[in-house]
Amino acid sequence: MNFLTDHHQTKAKGSRSEFLPITASIIQGSSIGPVAYMLNVSDLHPIHQHNMIFKYADDTYLIVPDIFSRTIPQELQHISDWAKHHNLN
Repeated sequence: MNFLTDHHQTKAKGSRSEFLPITASIIQGSSIGPVAYMLNVSDLHPIHQHNMIFKYADDTYLIVPDIFSRTIPQELQHISDWAKHHNLN
């Protein structure tokens, strides 16, 4: 087991957490996090052409016009399935 790549430890105010396994593809708070997130989400697109997905740093926004609000459940399921496939929570 390589603790440098398989585990993570957080340090704050002079205290350190125990080493825990990394279970997601991006470590929260890391300087590479926003760039890694943008690379990971580059293939995430809405199902319906009139909906939009905006991505910035580590945030994703689904924009759905009111007239197409019936597509929201499908879009959210699509995003959830995509996230599971990419090991993102």
